[in-house]
Amino acid sequence: MRRRGFTLVVGMCVTAILLVMGLALLGIKMAQYRGAMQASQSAQAAAIAEAGLEDARAKLEKDPSFPPRLTDDTLTYSYAEDFTDVDGAFLGRYTVTIDMSKSRAPWRVVLLTSQGTLGSESAPQARRRLHAELDVAPTLRVGGGPNPNYFKLLNWRDDSSL
Repeated sequence: MRRRGFTLVVGMCVTAILLVMGLALLGIKMAQYRGAMQASQSAQAAAIAEAGLEDARAKLEKDPSFPPRLTDDTLTYSYAEDFTDVDGAFLGRYTVTIDMSKSRAPWRVVLLTSQGTLGSESAPQARRRLHAELDVAPTLRVGGGPNPNYFKLLNWRDDSSL
């Protein structure tokens, strides 16, 4: 009888140890899953922000009246557009700011900032902000000749992630 009691106590201790180890492993796996989800959402927000930069670049290249000038001293312009998947479901939004303060000689660059938000603005899942310079010099600054970087994005910088 004493032997049966001892086996029961050992069995319960082994079960408790296995339970604690299982819960610890479950906690580790949940943390890994959360980290993978955050990385995926951050990459999606970066893709949305990159789409905003490309949208601004294309509008500046194709439309000479873009961005609209409100006054002669207005050098920045901002706009936002919703970002959807191929089925039209809302994914997020990008907000682009165009700074024309360096668009004249000697710099001839337009400063672009695009913030991509995955999810709604009130409850974002991830947010990324990208900065880039758009080369708007049709000729080389030194020596003349056609500029191979004309209307290309230069000097990317990734500022933040939520």
